[in-house]
Amino acid sequence: MPRYFLPLLILSLIACCIEVDISVPSFPDMGRYFHVEDGIIQMTIAYNFLGFCLGAAVYGPLSDVYGRRPIMVWGNAILAIGAVGCVIAPSISFLLGTRLIQGIGASASAVVVFAMIADAYPEKDKAAKLIGAMNGVFTTIMAAAPIVGGFINEAVGWRGNYGIVALICIVSWVFLSFFLPETKRTFESFHLSKIKKGYQQLLTSIPFISASVVPSLSYACYLSYYPSPFSLHGNI
Repeated sequence: MPRYFLPLLILSLIACCIEVDISVPSFPDMGRYFHVEDGIIQMTIAYNFLGFCLGAAVYGPLSDVYGRRPIMVWGNAILAIGAVGCVIAPSISFLLGTRLIQGIGASASAVVVFAMIADAYPEKDKAAKLIGAMNGVFTTIMAAAPIVGGFINEAVGWRGNYGIVALICIVSWVFLSFFLPETKRTFESFHLSKIKKGYQQLLTSIPFISASVVPSLSYACYLSYYPSPFSLHGNI
């Protein structure tokens, strides 16, 4: 793999995870701008995760059929389109729709990056270390994003947060489009029944459920108890 392979993957992960909650400190300002209650503004996170879950379910199988590179490029293009839409959003309905689009695009990197690492590094120990490092990047950036978002909001307002995300997403898409290599060597034919069987095997695998439920629940707790800016600044 070329030397820029891992930096490209990290850049795509930054674009993928910074978009989730960098806007949280802007919620009060967004509520005042759109003249809506705080619960509606908080739905921007829910819509984003809905899109994320929908996209994550299909990107893996699609990358097995069409290759990792095309799915990464198209997924990040969708992410960039959603990000730009958030910047120019004229209404709360438009913003919720573009946040959904953002989530659909963001899940491409969240899924395919780890598949690309497994493709590129067949040595299990090395692949496991790199996947662990990438997960560390993912969670650290998500945790730091609202802090950065607070400074951006103070400096340029709520659209500034979405603007920074859009810029990062566009830069990531450009670099992926020109420099990301294909890591999958053999491609599979598309069979819906095979995809369904694969998910059945996963969802009935005790080792898989055991390994995934703990981080999943921990992540859910993190999001459930995420401090609301409304509690700090008062209701809008």
